[in-house]
Amino acid sequence: MGIKHLGKLLFSVSIIALLLWLANPEKVAESTASADIILLLLAAAITIPMLVMSFVRWHFFLKASDVEMKLTESSKIYMIGMFFSLVTPSKLGSLVRFYYLKRDHNVASGSAFSLSMIDKLFDIAVIVAVSSTGALMFTGITVAVIPAPLIVGIAVTLVLGYILLSRRAFVSVLSFILSRVGFAAKLFNVKKIESEKTADNIYKPIGALRRKPRYLILVTVLSFAYWFTYGIQLSLLAASFGFSIEPQISFLVVCMGTLAGMLPLTAGGIGTRDAMIVYLLAILGLQYETGVVISILIFVITHLVISVSGGLVYIFHGTKKKCL
Repeated sequence: MGIKHLGKLLFSVSIIALLLWLANPEKVAESTASADIILLLLAAAITIPMLVMSFVRWHFFLKASDVEMKLTESSKIYMIGMFFSLVTPSKLGSLVRFYYLKRDHNVASGSAFSLSMIDKLFDIAVIVAVSSTGALMFTGITVAVIPAPLIVGIAVTLVLGYILLSRRAFVSVLSFILSRVGFAAKLFNVKKIESEKTADNIYKPIGALRRKPRYLILVTVLSFAYWFTYGIQLSLLAASFGFSIEPQISFLVVCMGTLAGMLPLTAGGIGTRDAMIVYLLAILGLQYETGVVISILIFVITHLVISVSGGLVYIFHGTKKKCL
């Protein structure tokens, strides 16, 4: 592990430690003891449809690019990638998927690379669009300046949609970002000098989606549905502690928290994501200690459980020649 990666890990640990240190142990114990177990279990169960949506969406990405495999097989590759995204300092899940596509299905390197990244692009587009709405709502910008945060969110969505669907715009914007912003290149695991070629390769599955509108509509709907379901999960967790948050507000919170986690400061976004979620929940009126407990629960029932499941798939299937 390099010094930078060790530094990120230590920073993650430091933020989590600070969040816990600031919490009153008695209030944490009180919040935990008062939790509604049924609602907690229901929130945990929401992880299952979230996983299914992720599997099906990536399977549609593959089908649109004429990569044929069973849903069970593509799901296993996806889960193994999620496992490596959590346990490796550089979040190598996308490269792991690239490896299996190339090794087991003879997918050309350029296509395998772009397919391993495509879901991340759609997630980023949803997160940025939703977070732009959330940023206005939580910072309290007056409606006299901005008619409605929703309008801004829709405008950002349309702009991002145009960039995604226009090859020229996509390649220009992404190559500029990769060549100018260091952490963006690391996010996509590419070298700065290859930015234009990389952007062009990443666009290939999007071009395939444009030629097959049915799949484009499906993956777009699934992308928004996944993150909205994530918001429902947060609402259920809050409800289990006796606090009511409308799902659309939770939708904003989880997207803004995830966006904070994308900053290249911590290991896997751990710490920055939690701090942002705790902060936003506090603005909504939730007790600080309960917000800390909820942020930890979100990590456990989504990221940790999914990654551990992916690790088990890797142990039993990932080392075999075919991920079947």
